[in-house]
Amino acid sequence: MNTLQPSHINAHWRSTRRNMFKVLASLLLFLVLYCRTTVEELDSNCPQRSCNGTTAAGPPPTPPSWLPRLPQQEVDAVNTLLHLVTTSPSGQTGQKTYPPNKNISGTHCYSRTFMECKCKSSTNTCWVTKIDLHDYQLSGPIPKEIGNLAYLKSLDLSGQDLTGSIPPEIGNLSHLESLNLSSNSLVGSIPNTFVKLSQLSVLKLCDNKLEGPLPKFLPELKSLRSLYLCNNLFNESIPPEIGGCPKLEYLSLSNNSLSGKLPDELGHVSTLRGLYLADNQFWGRLPESLGSLAHLEEMSVMNNLFDDQLPQSFRYLKKLEYFNILGNAFNKSIPGYIFEWPELEKLILMGNNFEGHLPNKILGLPKMAYLAINNLPGGKTDVSFPDIHNMVSLYFLTLRNCSLTGPIPDYIWRFTNLFYLDLSFNNLTGKIPPDLNQSQPQFVFLRSNKLNGTVPGWLTSLSNSGSYVDVSENSFTNVNLTNGNISSNLNLFECRSQYSDTRSKWQQAGYHCDNDTQIYDHLYINCGGNATSVDGHDFEADTQSDGGSTFFLSTNKTWAYSSMGTFLDADEDEFILDKTCNISNTDVSLYSNARIAPISLKYYGFCLKNGSYTVQLHFAEIGWDTNGSSTIGKRVFDVDVQGGQYYLRDFDIQKEAGDVNKVITKEYNVSVTNSRLEIHLYWTGKGSTYNPTKYYGPSISAISVYPVPRPEPVPVPPPPPGKNKFPRSAIAGIVGSALVFGILILALSWALVRIRHRKLKGLELHPGVVFDYKKLKAATNGFAPDNKIDGVGNVYKGELDGIQIAVKQLSAKSEEGAHEFVTAIGTISALKHPNLATLMGSCTEQNQLLLVYKYMEKVSLQHALFGPAEAKLELNWETRAKICLGVAKGLACLHESKLQVIHCNIKPTNILLDKDFTVKISDFGYSQFHDSRHVDAQPNKGKTALGSHDSQHVDAPLVKDKTALGSLPKPKITGHMAPEQIQGIPLTPKADVYSFGIITLEVVSGQEFCTLRSKDSNDYLLNKAYKHQEEGNLIALVDPDLKSNYKPDEALRMLCLAMKCVNQSFDLRPTMSSVVKILEGNEKFDISSASKPRSTHSGSTSHGETSNTTISPSTGNEIDDSQRH
Repeated sequence: MNTLQPSHINAHWRSTRRNMFKVLASLLLFLVLYCRTTVEELDSNCPQRSCNGTTAAGPPPTPPSWLPRLPQQEVDAVNTLLHLVTTSPSGQTGQKTYPPNKNISGTHCYSRTFMECKCKSSTNTCWVTKIDLHDYQLSGPIPKEIGNLAYLKSLDLSGQDLTGSIPPEIGNLSHLESLNLSSNSLVGSIPNTFVKLSQLSVLKLCDNKLEGPLPKFLPELKSLRSLYLCNNLFNESIPPEIGGCPKLEYLSLSNNSLSGKLPDELGHVSTLRGLYLADNQFWGRLPESLGSLAHLEEMSVMNNLFDDQLPQSFRYLKKLEYFNILGNAFNKSIPGYIFEWPELEKLILMGNNFEGHLPNKILGLPKMAYLAINNLPGGKTDVSFPDIHNMVSLYFLTLRNCSLTGPIPDYIWRFTNLFYLDLSFNNLTGKIPPDLNQSQPQFVFLRSNKLNGTVPGWLTSLSNSGSYVDVSENSFTNVNLTNGNISSNLNLFECRSQYSDTRSKWQQAGYHCDNDTQIYDHLYINCGGNATSVDGHDFEADTQSDGGSTFFLSTNKTWAYSSMGTFLDADEDEFILDKTCNISNTDVSLYSNARIAPISLKYYGFCLKNGSYTVQLHFAEIGWDTNGSSTIGKRVFDVDVQGGQYYLRDFDIQKEAGDVNKVITKEYNVSVTNSRLEIHLYWTGKGSTYNPTKYYGPSISAISVYPVPRPEPVPVPPPPPGKNKFPRSAIAGIVGSALVFGILILALSWALVRIRHRKLKGLELHPGVVFDYKKLKAATNGFAPDNKIDGVGNVYKGELDGIQIAVKQLSAKSEEGAHEFVTAIGTISALKHPNLATLMGSCTEQNQLLLVYKYMEKVSLQHALFGPAEAKLELNWETRAKICLGVAKGLACLHESKLQVIHCNIKPTNILLDKDFTVKISDFGYSQFHDSRHVDAQPNKGKTALGSHDSQHVDAPLVKDKTALGSLPKPKITGHMAPEQIQGIPLTPKADVYSFGIITLEVVSGQEFCTLRSKDSNDYLLNKAYKHQEEGNLIALVDPDLKSNYKPDEALRMLCLAMKCVNQSFDLRPTMSSVVKILEGNEKFDISSASKPRSTHSGSTSHGETSNTTISPSTGNEIDDSQRH
């Protein structure tokens, strides 16, 4: 056996010890270099020569060559980013200094927490693979040098103050997998160079100011899984190319300016799990193809313009957990398949136009936690509370205004997770349980029902703990106040069927003042603001901060407000908006504040004298700014004045006023009959709810109420008794008056001569633009026949300064007519409404009366329905219904405006249509100026304004002398004119209602009122309607061209409404405002109430007659066949 000698052992030990020393020395050197690098990082912002009292001995030693290094271009790229960091000694942004992490060197790969590197030992080289500066404070443009980080996989610069455009050099980062530039101030579009980012999986660009169309190269990003472009300014439509994204799972395009229909190709992205398209301007029906998205878990299309029914293919979306369609125009009934989605947890259907009611049983949704539905009209039978007993996970339940009847099920109060309960504006009855053994909801809104019994103590104590409880407008018999006090978070207004003491008098249902206290005739409230004086009127302060479930009664008890709701997404509720700058009105004190409410805000005026009042509602959108914001807010709500006397649907302050911070005032004349005025502002679920502000819902700045002025008769004193002779003073007065009168006659004659010599030249028109006759003549090629527009009378198409115009030529046979024309121009210009034609200007030169309008692409209803075959338009049912509603809204505006105008000449040629088939009623206010060759008649010439809505008449009948009607020349009329118009009866707005009825029959049937059957025989549409009505088959009038592509229930309702409008007795016709409500579904209409109008004449002549005139079935007057459309 060989053994080691001692000498050999010692030599071996010495060798081993030397090796150990080498290893330890190397390790020590590494530690020294690492520690020195760390010290450099901590002190890199110190001066070179001293830091914390120490003096540097010179430049730091060069790191050993064997340490891996970054290429210099990558070092420079990272440092250009770090140079954007801004700090100040106080830690606030703004002052540029050199923070600790300002610079890196080539050896800092493993010592900087904001970045990661990958190194290759064989080449002793590193590359930056990740940069995350989302916790830093960067300001300025993104440097283009960032494109030099060739191996970068992840870049996060979110939450900074980066400006400018996205540098196209980022497209050079071929290894980039994740890019997050969200929450900055970047502008411009997405660079086309991004098409080269084939490895990109996540792209987040939300909350910037990016604009332009969405890029079409998205399918080239084969690895893209998440695309977040929300809260920007992207426009146009979604490109169909989106369907080519093979791996896309999440698509967020919410809060942009995108529009158009969704492409069918979107349903081809089979991998999609989340689809977010909220707060855009998409319209039309949702594509059936979306039902193919079998993996879809979340879908939000809230606050768009989608309509029609939800696609049947959606029944296959079995994995949906979140479905939000709030604030659209979906109709028909709510599909039953929605309540069969097994994974559904959050369902929001509010703010649509659904018909019918909820199904009686909503089972199979045990995971449902958030359910929000409102505004269901119900049906002919009572709608009981739906069976939702298995939704034990519910924490949020809203079934507001769903026509529910019967008691609230007991199990609702046993849902242990229930946090929010809103069952307001229903017809619920029964009692609320006196005790709850488990947790109680924090928000309880039961307003406007028929609940009875006692308001339990647990509800009143709940309000004392800061929660909101609204049980107002019910029929309780008693209120159990646990501490004897009424909390500001407990609304009990009109909650009781009776009261026992004066203190609780206002709790009585139908509360109003006694006769002896009805002493007020005006009311001025500065909503949300301090007391102020404007134009001599003292506006009372309204600064109460509460509004969640509040009834506030003013100190003098002349007015109050009742407010309900909570802003769920806000950190805290604020019910008063406050702004002190940029208000475009001199009365800043009225518009720098506004009261808002999440759901319902109702103002009351108490103790008013009964009579007619003018109500002015003052608005200004001060909730957000458009300047500097990447999103455009939309506040939409309904306004109901005096229990439906006036109803304003989907009112948008910003849209009506033209912009934020601009003032808009709505004025109505209402009747007060029970000493009380009510103004109700109600959020139906439309508009923005969280972006750009969480404070959505109705808003109002001020309210003015004052009596409608009435002219007082001038008393004439009786002559002194016993004196039959005129005193000398009276004779002198008569002689003097005669002399003055003579002088006035001479002066007037002189003035008329001057006017006649002027030949209408340059009459001063206010308001509007006065056009030069020569320019208009040149624009229309001298009013050439080729420029004449078919179907609208004497109207000529032209082009002026690059704008297409339509010039209407009226008759001017006297200077008096011209002056009346000028007066009418004021009427036309004063009325603004989306369904009234807007006058661009006029001209009275060269003995001409010309009106200038914007050219309408679809010309007129006459052109669309009855034009030449080559020009006739195909009108689907939705378009026809839209046209009828537009005509009704336009006429309602005329009748109920401050000027209160009767049109007197409604017919298809006066109903213009723009490119979207939006109705623009023309010729209101000046129908008497038409040439006799183009006018139906001259009803009540010179009188188009009403004294008051629907009660006073125009005092200038067609027949002014005592001559019998039969001895007058036969008027040339069409069948659109009401019987009273040609019978010399003073007119009311109901004359226009008759014309609307005829128009509706024509639109639904596609037939003209009078059609030529043979040479001497005619067919009358109204006679056909009578016949079908008698047979109980009015639906047979529907245009056969529609085939089955129409809604039978809606068509029958419109036809029955039309028959009610053409009743011979104008007292039995509805008002136009009522017609609008019926067409919009806001007012119930019994189709059996449309009784047949009186008809005493045949609708066609016999073959043996030789006269070329026939008898109108509705008026008994003759119609000249040569004057048909």
